[in-house]
Amino acid sequence: MTVRSLKTKKTPAKTVQKRKPGVTMKSKSKATLHILWRGKQITEFESRVYELISKIPAGKVSTYGGVAQALHSGPRCVGQALRKNPFAPEVPCHRVVAATLDIGGFQGATLRRYWIKGVG
Repeated sequence: MTVRSLKTKKTPAKTVQKRKPGVTMKSKSKATLHILWRGKQITEFESRVYELISKIPAGKVSTYGGVAQALHSGPRCVGQALRKNPFAPEVPCHRVVAATLDIGGFQGATLRRYWIKGVG
């Protein structure tokens, strides 16, 4: 696994903040740590999300809130990471559903039900 930082635009000296490696700034900055995972460049947070949802067994589901709680994050952050999932369906983002257990999403409810029940 290769770890490298994302190149950022130069900013005036007044606004530059020193960061420790592996720490993401909590601002609107795009400066985050990126990881090469299975040949794709993703953030450290996305890697943690994909690792966790890879452990959801076939035929079972988890909620965005449940995944977020396990990662000490927010459900919307988990949703954004899954939205950008370049490894679907190997990394089973279709097994993560809303808190109401409603099935929906980018592929539609019918296909997602098929993946959860049939393919896994």
